[in-house]
Amino acid sequence: MNPQLRILLITRVIEAIEPMGPGPIFERFGMLFVKHLAGVDIVQRGSSVSGNPVGGTLDGLSPDGRVAVETSVQQDYFGGDLKKPTNDLEHVLSLSPDVREIYLLSSKRAPTGKIEEFAATSVKKPGMSGKILHLLDSRAMAEKVVDGLLEQDNAVEELSAILPMLSDIRDDLAATHLVPSVEFGHIRRTGITEELDSRLAASRCVVIAGIGGIGKTRAAAAYVSERQSEFPYILWLDARGINDKRQLSATPYSRGGTERNVRGLLHSKKCLLVLDDAPDQLSSDEIGVECGPEARVIITRRRPSADAYSLPMLDKKSAKALLGRGLPDGAADAVLPAAWRTVGGHPLSLQLLNSALRGGASLDDILEDLKMVGRLEDNGELLAERVLGRLRSTLLYELPVFAWAQETSCDRQFLKLAIGPLGIRKLVDSGLTTASGNSSVSIHDIVYAALKSSGWLTRDREQELNDTLEKYLKKLIRGDGVGLHSVAVHLRRHLIELLAGADRRPAFMLALIATWSAVDVQPNLLSDPVELARSLEGRDGESADAEMLLVFETIEALYRHERHVKDRDHALASLRRRMPAFDTLQSLGGLTDRQKAEIKHHRAKALRLLGEHELATGLFEEVVQQFPLNEAKLQLIRLHAKGSHKAEEAERHAREIIAAFESGEGVSISVFLGLADALNKNPADWAKSLLAEKEEMFLNQALYGAVANIPQAYEVLATFARQTAWSRPETFADLLERLPEPMPLLLEDERSRGAFAEFMYLAAVRIDPKKYALIARLAYEAMRSPDAFQRRRWAETLILLEEYTEAVAMLEAIDDKGGHIFIAHSLSRAKLGLGHAGEALALSNAAIDGAVGRHENFRCSFLIQRIKVKLELGEEPFSDIDEASRLAENDRQHEELDMLRKRAINIA
Repeated sequence: MNPQLRILLITRVIEAIEPMGPGPIFERFGMLFVKHLAGVDIVQRGSSVSGNPVGGTLDGLSPDGRVAVETSVQQDYFGGDLKKPTNDLEHVLSLSPDVREIYLLSSKRAPTGKIEEFAATSVKKPGMSGKILHLLDSRAMAEKVVDGLLEQDNAVEELSAILPMLSDIRDDLAATHLVPSVEFGHIRRTGITEELDSRLAASRCVVIAGIGGIGKTRAAAAYVSERQSEFPYILWLDARGINDKRQLSATPYSRGGTERNVRGLLHSKKCLLVLDDAPDQLSSDEIGVECGPEARVIITRRRPSADAYSLPMLDKKSAKALLGRGLPDGAADAVLPAAWRTVGGHPLSLQLLNSALRGGASLDDILEDLKMVGRLEDNGELLAERVLGRLRSTLLYELPVFAWAQETSCDRQFLKLAIGPLGIRKLVDSGLTTASGNSSVSIHDIVYAALKSSGWLTRDREQELNDTLEKYLKKLIRGDGVGLHSVAVHLRRHLIELLAGADRRPAFMLALIATWSAVDVQPNLLSDPVELARSLEGRDGESADAEMLLVFETIEALYRHERHVKDRDHALASLRRRMPAFDTLQSLGGLTDRQKAEIKHHRAKALRLLGEHELATGLFEEVVQQFPLNEAKLQLIRLHAKGSHKAEEAERHAREIIAAFESGEGVSISVFLGLADALNKNPADWAKSLLAEKEEMFLNQALYGAVANIPQAYEVLATFARQTAWSRPETFADLLERLPEPMPLLLEDERSRGAFAEFMYLAAVRIDPKKYALIARLAYEAMRSPDAFQRRRWAETLILLEEYTEAVAMLEAIDDKGGHIFIAHSLSRAKLGLGHAGEALALSNAAIDGAVGRHENFRCSFLIQRIKVKLELGEEPFSDIDEASRLAENDRQHEELDMLRKRAINIA
């Protein structure tokens, strides 16, 4: 198991065990805990049925008297003079002298060294020879649960009756492998469970066979649901890619947060494995040989064999119920006789017929289709595919979009353009869609699978959809950026495939670049920007608009990527080689005023990266004089942040951007969020004032962007969180409450993942270290390539978790000249945590020496750290306390300084 995940889970279980009470409740938990830990039944004897203590008995004893259990909720059970566990041990030895294993369980945390002390003296007691003593406090019990019991379903089910959070943990960790639900649409079929019981008693591997849609998966799921208490390990795998037993060795399975080998589990554990939708060549005999004496396997597949259990059809009553689901009473009666004659009780066929009826298909159409089919299988084509074809007349235009997109979900706005609002309603009304967010429409997996195999997507329709996508993207390219990012995220796989092939339209490249962080950029899918610019010679600005934008975005994407994966010098050298692209674009004829401004703007951005700050600033100023380009205004706001002589101009540009946004004049979300970020980082009074004035507007737009899966939005939210945590810590909890839950699509992005980790780190600092620091640590560890700042925050998270040695190693490996004072400050904290106060003082001095100029606002925090170090060294800290008190900016710092002053006075 991932070590950080293990720590998080152990902490959660400890927090649930420690408040457990009264005594009989923990006693019952202890009996079940030992039952599954030791693999023996334990009879609870210490409490009566009414929960009252029973004198003169042990709390728990195995039927053979070999295992005894005593429990306690006493706060200092393993503390103080150890009187209570000593009495309990003597109690066990006197009442059960033949006992072989003794468990003493405490719901509380034992002081360091106390368990070891008790164990050392107890083994010498008379009567302890040949006996094994298990001493477990809340932490030790939690470790046993997480490391062993969490992956045993029957253990979790029983323990969860007392500790419900265990089943939540188990389900969260194993969500991708949960047995399919048998509740929705399930028709209970008598006799199947009993038949499988009989077959699994005679053979370790049983095959359920039948045509597609007969309900093999549901039958297996129903069996697992009814028999799960008998198997500690329940494994469910999609077996379409497993062709022989050797592949089981290469198939990982996650239980309790641990990756296990399926073949190994079959050999050694009592488990029930379901291999769903297996290929014909997977031999049940081969799999049966792999099973240990207590392991059982159910294989589901289409083609029957001599040893297979052929799943029966639904009976007529159940078929009628399924065919009429969601329809007015009696609406399906006229169809039932013909359906029963033709398809019998085939569940999927009945379900799809029901969908067609609810979608508006006439009775005559359904009856004609049933006459045409005649058999369950015709030349290898299943009836289920024919019934899906029944929807072809009404959904031939709509359903192929999903086959084209290569996803079960599609961006809702694009879908409106591709099939229209009516088409979306038809999909929903047909019963083919599943629940999804407002930004997308999703179809059931089984419908998507049928689409891919039944040739619904023609070459002409594919080309038509590609053209529609290009048209849609061209409209979004000049929009606010939200729509472009949303559709690009949903179609990222399709866009990559198009670009990897022959279809390299500029709109497709621009959309894909919009979804890429620096580490995601694939240079092989992009055009050379210099060559692309040259290819536009002879064209006018209007016809080459998308290509011009692509030149700009490609130059910037390649620079970000090369700087990230190689180094800054390499990226700058490549950028210099690409500068002629701007000259080429500037020479084109028929350029609009906006295009001329954009060429100059992006040239200035490149010059700024190359260190030509004065030239870049001059070009940005030329741009805003010639054309009101908000992107150039934003650059000037950033450039003027360090100089007071341009403050008035910077404020004017900022207010112009805000006014344009408020009046709907086409300010992109990227520029607006960029302005929020720039104001947050600007120390000038005007910036602070404007940010306070418009903070709610900025926050609302950032929250909107986060819901729309825009990485920059989460970064801006993290910036707001950083400033709030610093200047208004009392309001940080309110901001955290408004933070939207990050969607999986969003957290696939490196920038978003880093911003989320930063937010969680700040929550740990300001609200609850125990709760949020572990989340932050896991988020940082999930990053593929964290930058220097993120690695420092990661190390600071480790300091909060008191993992000082690991924090020191991480901080010392960071090469960040611009952030050296912050690294020194964090290293001082870690060194102090390790007890190296002398080194901590030198590092603290270095941090304070650098806290001047634009870093002066950090001086108070750095002084507080030095005060702590001096107190540890026994040195007088009052001058530092006085200076820090003058610099303190919030109540939290004043409170901490008051505590340190009192401590210093007491020491003095």
